[in-house]
Amino acid sequence: MMLDKLRKTLSYDPATGIFRWRTNFVGQVRKGDVAGSLSLGYRYIRFRSGGVQKRYLASKLAWFYMTGVYPKFELDHKNGQRDDNRFKNLRRTTRSQNLANRRKNKNNTTGFKGVVLLPHGRWRAQIIQNYKHTHLGCFDSPIEAHAAYIKAARQMFGEYARSG
Repeated sequence: MMLDKLRKTLSYDPATGIFRWRTNFVGQVRKGDVAGSLSLGYRYIRFRSGGVQKRYLASKLAWFYMTGVYPKFELDHKNGQRDDNRFKNLRRTTRSQNLANRRKNKNNTTGFKGVVLLPHGRWRAQIIQNYKHTHLGCFDSPIEAHAAYIKAARQMFGEYARSG
């Protein structure tokens, strides 16, 4: 995709993270409309480049728009909001760092990230980095297990660590 074509077709406000169409298109798209749609919390924008229409993550387009480099690496939303594409909210990241900044899984039954209830009633703390599970210990309460997780996450991931 050419940066000039992107800038000719869409405007981007780095303070709000919103892309808007610069021209009218056949159908329902009008000049000034917010570009894209949400899917699983992320904003995607369909954009034609080289005669082929492709779907792009708005966060990657924002990075491209601001830096001139299309990211082949992962981008992280610092605040954890998938559709907040303000440039100051985006940062280059590794897969492990990106996962460390993720909120706890919606299927989590313990209420604490990195904590699992064992069959015998104790609580296990674990952390994952580069697809490797690290056992942090077994504890009498989920709060103790979560404290162990937080400590390990801060050591491993620094500013990317999210506790909940």
